[in-house]
Amino acid sequence: MAGNYDKMREAARQRFLTYDMEKLRRRLGLPEDPAGIRILFLGKPLLVRRADGEVTDASGEKASFEAAMSVWDLLCRSEETPRLSGKLVPTMELHHIMGANSVHEDLNRRDAAAFSGREAALADACRALGGVP
Repeated sequence: MAGNYDKMREAARQRFLTYDMEKLRRRLGLPEDPAGIRILFLGKPLLVRRADGEVTDASGEKASFEAAMSVWDLLCRSEETPRLSGKLVPTMELHHIMGANSVHEDLNRRDAAAFSGREAALADACRALGGVP
């Protein structure tokens, strides 16, 4: 029997498959790859497989629930290339993310407070993880 996380993951993967993967890749300026969309997540290379939309790690194993959901959300919800806003909030305040309201109230609050209003520090942390602010 599949648990709630499995059901949410599958629903998000199915929703992702309704998007034009090539358009998503181009919008974020990611390199072309016949296998799918390659993206760096918290310093770890991930692949969103073109064949089935699954997010896998470098070994080909399914990425964690958190990583997969974050990658699908980034790809599907970005209107343009994402930019730092300077305001960090707990995940539960991001109402457009599937399941965000079910996250415990204090999750990530400390981390959000550490960077809120400190855009330069957040940009440095982003670069340290291999990202582009």
